[in-house]
Amino acid sequence: MNWREYFDDLARNEVEEHRKVGWGTKESMYAKFYPLFHEINFTSVRDSLDVGSGNGALEEEIAINYPHVKIYGIDISGEMLKICKAKRILNAEFSFGSITHLPFRDRRFNVVVSSGVLQNFNGDLGKAVNELCRVVKADGYLYITALDKDCKWFKEGIKKMNPINTYYSPEDLMDKIARRGFSLEDARSISLLDIESMKRGMDFILPLHATHTFFILAKREGGEL
Repeated sequence: MNWREYFDDLARNEVEEHRKVGWGTKESMYAKFYPLFHEINFTSVRDSLDVGSGNGALEEEIAINYPHVKIYGIDISGEMLKICKAKRILNAEFSFGSITHLPFRDRRFNVVVSSGVLQNFNGDLGKAVNELCRVVKADGYLYITALDKDCKWFKEGIKKMNPINTYYSPEDLMDKIARRGFSLEDARSISLLDIESMKRGMDFILPLHATHTFFILAKREGGEL
């Protein structure tokens, strides 16, 4: 799969923003950001990196709620970058970059995010994890969402994996991250109820393997942010 061409095509031809990045629904897109904002104190964050900025939805949320944060977004899709830059988000800067070749120095960012990128990735996982970890500052955070190959839906035959996506063991990813000097803060599933469940006061963050999407929040050891 040539993911650059795939997302260039989505960016050019899909009308709704959440469909431009293959998120399925707007609610699904924002649900994946929910743990990030509720587990990290962004009032203390100075800069963040979004690896796979897509349509710039995360950058918009940070800019609206935390305008003091300088946001850097990278993507492999030139068409997606055009969408991001056209939004003219004042505290955001967008550029071309790959998850395996991040154009930033070591320990550069307070928060590094990779949401939904690994499932659309067929490169070297070890190199990708190395790069994500490399650019997190001491006391900084790494936040990842990905698809769970050990989801109970698949094991029980309720749903099947999408053959174009890549699925991961959360435990394997956590181990890879821990080996690079990080402590695990949280890792759970994100339900498909998303924003509607929030409106009803329901808990849509579930135990690991409950749904096909999971998040990992890890911190580079060293103290408070």
